[in-house]
Amino acid sequence: MSKSPSPTRKAAKPATSTKAAKVLANPPLEAQLESRLDQALSVAFPHLDRSKIRVQTVLKFRLGRDSTSFDGAKSWVAEGRADLLIFHDERPLAVIEVKRSTVKLTPVDAQQAQGYANQFSPRPPVMIVTNGHETHLYNSATGQPWTPETDGERAVSKLLENAAKVAEADMKWAIDVLIGPGADVWPTVIRARTRDLIARRTAQAGQGGKPYVDGLLIPREATQSILTNLRAGKRVVLVDGPPLAGKSNVLRELAETTETGEDFAVLLMRGATGLFQGIANILSPALEWEVTPQNVRQWLRRLALFDRGPVLVLAIDGLEPDSPMARDLEELAEFALGDRVRVVAATDDTSRFTKGGNKRNSTAIGDLTPASVTVGMLSAAEFAAAERVLGDLAIHFLPGAAHAADYRAPWVLRALYDRLVVLPNYDPATGYFMIPGILGVAAVDEARRAFKDQSEVQRAYGLLARDDLDDVGGGPMGLALARSYSFVIRRDALSPESQSHLETLVADGWVSLYRNAEGDDLVVPTTPELFISEMALELSRRLETKAADDPVAAAYWLAKELEGSCFADVVGAQAIRDLMTRTGGGDWRLIETLLAMEPELEVITDGLVAMSLGDGPMINVRFEGNQAWLTDKTGTVRGPSLPVEEPQRVYGVMAPWMILSQLSALPMAMGDPDNRADAEILLQIGMAPIPLLRATKDAAGHLMHDLGDLGEVLCQDQGVIEPATASMAQLLGSRWVHVDDWITVAIKSGSVPLLHRVYLALLSVRASVQRRSKWADTTLNTRVRPALDACLKSGLATQVSEKPAA
Repeated sequence: MSKSPSPTRKAAKPATSTKAAKVLANPPLEAQLESRLDQALSVAFPHLDRSKIRVQTVLKFRLGRDSTSFDGAKSWVAEGRADLLIFHDERPLAVIEVKRSTVKLTPVDAQQAQGYANQFSPRPPVMIVTNGHETHLYNSATGQPWTPETDGERAVSKLLENAAKVAEADMKWAIDVLIGPGADVWPTVIRARTRDLIARRTAQAGQGGKPYVDGLLIPREATQSILTNLRAGKRVVLVDGPPLAGKSNVLRELAETTETGEDFAVLLMRGATGLFQGIANILSPALEWEVTPQNVRQWLRRLALFDRGPVLVLAIDGLEPDSPMARDLEELAEFALGDRVRVVAATDDTSRFTKGGNKRNSTAIGDLTPASVTVGMLSAAEFAAAERVLGDLAIHFLPGAAHAADYRAPWVLRALYDRLVVLPNYDPATGYFMIPGILGVAAVDEARRAFKDQSEVQRAYGLLARDDLDDVGGGPMGLALARSYSFVIRRDALSPESQSHLETLVADGWVSLYRNAEGDDLVVPTTPELFISEMALELSRRLETKAADDPVAAAYWLAKELEGSCFADVVGAQAIRDLMTRTGGGDWRLIETLLAMEPELEVITDGLVAMSLGDGPMINVRFEGNQAWLTDKTGTVRGPSLPVEEPQRVYGVMAPWMILSQLSALPMAMGDPDNRADAEILLQIGMAPIPLLRATKDAAGHLMHDLGDLGEVLCQDQGVIEPATASMAQLLGSRWVHVDDWITVAIKSGSVPLLHRVYLALLSVRASVQRRSKWADTTLNTRVRPALDACLKSGLATQVSEKPAA
C-alpha cells in the first residue's frame, strides 16, 4: 500500500475581516513573495482572524553561545526561497517555506521545515511548504501531514497549547537544529567550532608547542589540490607527507579559505577521538544540550538528503591507523559519504587506510578511490608566496634565499618568524628585518630564550636526545638515511623515563608519532629548534667527558656521531660552544683535529648503494662501470640494466668542516681579543674544493660551476647559502681591525674556492650592511675580483696545457 501524499489544498477565500496582516519586514516583501504567503495562509488557516497574525522575515536566535540571524526576504531575492515565521497573538504558530513556482515540492521539504521549526521553544506546531501551485501542511511534532480544522480560533489555541507542553516535556530534538532550514543553520555552527579549534591550536608569536602561529600562514599548493579534488566530486582526500611538512597548516588554510564561500563548510577535528564522539563533543557546548554519537550518526544520514547548501567537509588532522577515528571513518564510508559529506584526512601513511591488514583487499575508504595529496617542502612558487607573506610583516630575505634548502622547511620559517617578532624593536609598520641565508646557532639561542619556562618539555626532549644518541646502529639503512633529513627517534629505543613522558608530549603537541613505510614506529619532535638545543647539550656533556681523556679522540668521536645526521653542523657547533662556555674555553686540540679532517670526494664506479627519499622506501642500486641495476637488500638484481652517463660522486667526511663553518660564526679569540680564531678557521675551511652544504631531502637545487682541478663553487646568483660563506660575511661586516689583513692573506693563498667565497661574502656585505657597503664595494672591485680573475685564468690555463692531445 503506497503512502498517501501530503494534503494539497487550493487557496480559500480569506476570513471576513479584511484588515491586512501586519508584516514586519525591512525591506518590504517582494510582491510575488507576499502573494505566495497570502495563498499559503489562506490554505492553512482559512477561518482565522488575519488581524492576529504577524509575519516575521528577519529571524534571530541563539545556538549555544552564538547568535545567528536570517533574512527570509533577502533569501527569496537571492535564491528563490524564503523561510518565514508566523505568529498568532505573538506566539509562534507556523513555519512557512516559500519556494519559486518552478520548484517541485518533495517529502524532503518536510524534513527541512521540521528542522527549522525545532529551533524555537515553544516549537511552532504547523509547518507550511508552498510553491504557489501547491501547499503542503505538516505537524511539526511528528512530521506527518496535517489537516486544518474548521474552527480556526479553537484549533489554533489547541495547537499552541500542545506545542508548549511538548516543549516543556521533551527537548531531545535539539540536534535537529543542525539540519534546518536547508543549509542555513548547521554551517554556522560548524564554522564557529572550526574557528574555536584553530584559536586553541594557535600560539602567540615567539611561543611554540602548537601547530599554528598567530599572524603567519603560508599558502600551499596542496590546499588548492584538495579544493580541486573536492570540486571534482572526490568523497575522500588523503593528505600525506613527512612530519613537520605543514599538513596541519594545510587543513587550517582549507578551513579559512572556504569559510565565507557557499560550497563547503569545513569541520576541523583532531584525530585523537572517534569521529562521532568527537562531533558530539564539539556540538554539545554549541547547542548547550547533550548530543550523543548516535545523534551524530542520524544527523549525518539526514544531511546526506539535503539538496542544497554547502557540502560538509570533515577535515581530520593527525589520522592514525587502527584508531577510533579511523574505525569511525570506515563506518561513515559505508553509509554517509557522498555528495553532501566528504572527508579530508592528514596522515603520515595513506596506504594503511586504503588497504586491509592483508594489504590485498580494499577498505571501505579504499573502495571510494580516494584522492591523494602530498605535502612536502616548499616549492619555488610556495617559497615566493612565503617571501610575500613575510615581506608584509617587514621580514625580508637576503638575495639567494630561494636557493637555501633550510628555508624550504616550513618549521624553519616559523622559527625565524618567532625569533624576529618578539624583538623589542620589531614594528611591521616601520621595520625592515633581513634574514640571513642559512640557519645557524643563533636559532638555538632563540629557542632557549623562547622556551626557558618550559622546563618539563626541555627535560623530556633531553631524554629523547639521550635515547637517540644511545641507539647506535638502531634500525635499518632506510631509517639511517631518514635521520640525515629529519629528527626521528625509534620508539623501541626509548628509555622507561622517556616512555613516561610520551603520552603527555603527544597530548600537548610537542611530539608526533607515526610509522614509516618500513614499519618503524617513530617519535618526531615537533619543535626541532628546541630539540637541536637539547641534543647539543647532551652531546656537549659526553664530549666533555671524552675530551678530558683525549681531545683528539673526542673530535673523531664527535665527527663520527654526527656524520650524516640532521643539522649536524648546528648541533655540533652548539655542542662545542656549550662545552667551551661550561669549561671556560675547552681544549684547542679539539678544533685542530676537526680542521685536520678534510672533506673527501669519492667516485663510485662499483658497489651497492642504498638511497632513500627521506623516510620512504629504500632504493638499492648496484653500480658496475657505466651500468646500474635496481636490486633488493641482498644485492640481487631486480630488473634490466640502466646506463650511467657519468660516475656517481659522493662527498664524505663532511661533518667536521660543516661544524666549523657554523662555529666560526661566533667570534673566538686566542689571548688578544683581536687575534680571532674564527678568522683563522675560515681561511682554512674556505679552501674546501666542494660546497659545504648539508644534505636535504627536498633541496631546491644548487647551481655550481665545475672548475675541474680547481674545485666546484656555487653560482653567485644564489647568494650566500653556505654556512662558511655566511660566517665570512659576518666577519667582513664586523668592525674587526685586521679585516683588510685577512683579505690580503686570502688573496695570497691563490685558492679559487676561498676567493670565490670571499667574493660572495663581500657581495652580501655590500647589499646588507650599510655602514660597510662602501668598503665592501671598493675591496670587491679593486682587490678580490682582480685576484679571483687572475687565479681562474692561471688555473684553467694550466689545466688546458696539461691535457693530452686528442
